[in-house]
Amino acid sequence: MGCYSIANVYSMSRITKKDIKLMSKTRRIKLNKEELFWHYSVVLFILMVPIFVTLHIIQYYFFDNYDGVRSPSELAIGYWFILLAILIYYIQKSRLKMKCYNIKTTEEMFKRAIEKTAAELNWLIEQQDKNFVRAHRNWDWSSSWGELITIIREEDKILINSICDPNAIFISVISYGHNKKNVKTFIENLKKEIRTHAQIQDSYDTTKNIDH
Repeated sequence: MGCYSIANVYSMSRITKKDIKLMSKTRRIKLNKEELFWHYSVVLFILMVPIFVTLHIIQYYFFDNYDGVRSPSELAIGYWFILLAILIYYIQKSRLKMKCYNIKTTEEMFKRAIEKTAAELNWLIEQQDKNFVRAHRNWDWSSSWGELITIIREEDKILINSICDPNAIFISVISYGHNKKNVKTFIENLKKEIRTHAQIQDSYDTTKNIDH
């Protein structure tokens, strides 16, 4: 399942207009302190290896209670996990960025695309207005422990992000393709709504011209 630790109970915080404005400006999603902790907790999990290595080396050189079978030079291999932790930190940081699509849409088309995508992918809408949506998808038998989806509608752009849900019962750093699926499905549904609207408008204009 790609999980490694258990998070606290679900505690998604409400996003304010100020938060939305900040996300729109920085192109990064807003998480509360608890969500940020669980999002980056894999880094702390990895750092446990060099921490234990350091404790064992201290025991080896300064105390007489070290009973391990590895020498300090062998234990020092564990410090390579620091580089892995740094790499994972930057990966997790990059996952908070919002993807930007140059799509101009109306409030109604935006709403219909949200409703259609939510029905298709079993999104649970936590917060929604005419320009903003935050939703999550719960765990199912698809290998993912759930995702957190954030979408902002601007005048001529759509900002969207999907990450492994930091509020899930089990924390995961792998969505098995569900994050990409969330983004792709919504954008496709939104484009379909735009095409449908354009076709209806063309049909109306054609009929109007014939009547005249």
